[in-house]
Amino acid sequence: MNNDSAMKDIRNFLENNMREDMSEEQINSLLAELMKDHNNSPREVVTEKNAKTADDFMELAGRADSVKDALKFGRKAIKLDPDNLDAEQLVAELSALNSVDLVKKLDRAVKHGNEVMAKQGYMDKEYEGEFWLVIETRPYMRMRRSYVDALIRCGMFGKAISECEELLRLCTSDNLGVRYTLMHLYALTEREEDALALHAKFDKANETQMLLPLSILYFKKYDLSAAGKYADRLARANKDFKLFLKELRLGKLKKYEKEMSGYGYRPNTIEELIVELSDNAFLFDSSISYLIWVEDRLNSK
Repeated sequence: MNNDSAMKDIRNFLENNMREDMSEEQINSLLAELMKDHNNSPREVVTEKNAKTADDFMELAGRADSVKDALKFGRKAIKLDPDNLDAEQLVAELSALNSVDLVKKLDRAVKHGNEVMAKQGYMDKEYEGEFWLVIETRPYMRMRRSYVDALIRCGMFGKAISECEELLRLCTSDNLGVRYTLMHLYALTEREEDALALHAKFDKANETQMLLPLSILYFKKYDLSAAGKYADRLARANKDFKLFLKELRLGKLKKYEKEMSGYGYRPNTIEELIVELSDNAFLFDSSISYLIWVEDRLNSK
């Protein structure tokens, strides 16, 4: 059972058993009862023989030993539930012949997702900005996030920017971290006003993945003073910035990658800089001169 399904079970259980006059202690007692029942009721292992629902076949796809089997299970899930967007995304990604074909398939899938969301009522005004917080919208948001990545791989940066902006409109809390991708896209395309507006909206704590692309943006515009100011802010917020630049130049980042947790990076450390470099290669591949300049500048200070 995936996290979304587990959260749905908890929500349904509370809706069916919770009263408005219940205390926090009573609610916690209800949740404890749910977990006890869940732990004492071992779930039957899903196999190809006993799989019945689209969710069952998606679980099999996640455990498949080959792309061929995963694709087969994904298609069976769609056959049982044509509006299963997770399955549609999986099939698109596994069946795409190349990067452009993947963009085409995900573009069709997103259009279908728009129809599904509208049919289920989530495109109504009351849900604007609340996507992802509503569990049923998560497959749609995951699909659109994947679409952004596919567009970037094809160098379709203008379209990727529009998609990121739309994702932030749908989910103002940005649970998928779209703001970071968008900031790097703004830096690449030198959209200063948009970058500053995004920074003002989201950055409350001098985040590494906001300050570094802003510094690069001003370097690209040959405003070395502004580029230096953002680099200084980054060096104060992320004490590993100088170390990162040195190890990057020496080709020694691999040793840090091996030590990183598989559950995420530690913010404002060399780990976050490594993730940022990997996730936004489209910007850093064209920013070698910046990396040399900023290391020399920080060392000279």
